[in-house]
Amino acid sequence: MQSYLLKFLYISLLFVSLQASQSFAQERRPLSLDECVAIALEKHPSLRASQKEIAVAGEQYKESRSAYYPRASIDASFARSEAALAIVPGETETYQTVFKVDQKIYDFGRTGGSVDAARSTVAAREWDLSKTKTEIVYNVKESYYSVFKATGFMKVQEASVVQAEAHLRQAKGFYEAGAKAKFDVTKAEVELNQARLELIRARNAFNTALASLKTRMGLDQSFDLEISVSLPAAPDGANLEHVLSDALKRRPEIQNIEARIKGGEATLKAARGGYYPNLNASGSYGYYDQYPAGQGEDLFQEKNKRWSVGLSLNIPIFEGFVTQRKVSESVAVIESLKAQKEALSNNVSLEATQAYLELQNTEALISIAESGLNKAKENLDIANGRYDAGVGTIIEVTDAQSSHIRAETDLVNARYDVAIARAKLEKAVGMP
Repeated sequence: MQSYLLKFLYISLLFVSLQASQSFAQERRPLSLDECVAIALEKHPSLRASQKEIAVAGEQYKESRSAYYPRASIDASFARSEAALAIVPGETETYQTVFKVDQKIYDFGRTGGSVDAARSTVAAREWDLSKTKTEIVYNVKESYYSVFKATGFMKVQEASVVQAEAHLRQAKGFYEAGAKAKFDVTKAEVELNQARLELIRARNAFNTALASLKTRMGLDQSFDLEISVSLPAAPDGANLEHVLSDALKRRPEIQNIEARIKGGEATLKAARGGYYPNLNASGSYGYYDQYPAGQGEDLFQEKNKRWSVGLSLNIPIFEGFVTQRKVSESVAVIESLKAQKEALSNNVSLEATQAYLELQNTEALISIAESGLNKAKENLDIANGRYDAGVGTIIEVTDAQSSHIRAETDLVNARYDVAIARAKLEKAVGMP
């Protein structure tokens, strides 16, 4: 019975460990580009900073709207004074408790302009957040594709080491059989050492690229990151005219400056309101009494009741040119922002054009690089065949191997350049 119990416990523990290992494997599965971007948009500290700025602007907007609402307060006061000039000298005590309400009726756009300006600030901050997201997404893509390139280089160099080791074994076999000179062995050894050196460099480049990706994803360097290295499918073709149109509509920088222009126009409206009157309503209700010191009675009596309701109109006559200066300042700010928008639009158009042309150029290089690799592979096979047959030299083999490595490297670079060019074009257009 005890042996059956032990077997049952062993099987249970084995099942639990298998389940745990499967869960761990699922958690540690390689991440795709989209998953890397999603993690960055969740964890990157720059986004949290931008979101807090939006929250601050939102509270300032709510604060500006408070000017629409009435002001209510309760004033309670007590004063004891000596009535030296009174008919009957002595001290008096004054008690007062008043409930007051003040309401702005109309101020010719001062409050409305301030509220609209605060609302535009919120919109500008939101477009700042969009810009931050676009930059984070591009940076993640750039690092992700750098890992792709480094992985490609590493595979090329790993294959180069395997090939160099095979050449060395072959050269030693020919030398020991007396078919080749010692030179072939030393040449093969030099080739192998160079291949191993390049492999070390490729692995270091891979680790560096992976560390950069972690940082741009907002992860700590201690995080054990593994990614599924692949390139996205080619998007549907778009002509330059559509690219420029989309860029001018979607770029968050342009949307941001348009929001700031609207805010400037609202501020100008509020400043011009300073030329016009303010109309306010007020009311109060309370109790007031004054009597000789020590002879007071209950304040809250019908005879002590006081109330008032009124309207006030404030007409500015001269304020030291403050309103004029504010209006001139607002006009200058709007004109500056419009000039900045024009310059920004030109820069966006240039950036989008350059990204579009770069993508066209890099895509054309892919077929050339693939053709070059096929030719280099064919040349390497011929060189290896000649050497195997004893009619070729080791120099032919190493030269063909070097050409093959360069061709493989060129293809990796071409694919990387296409991926980066697509990412640049998406960023230039304002796509996330």
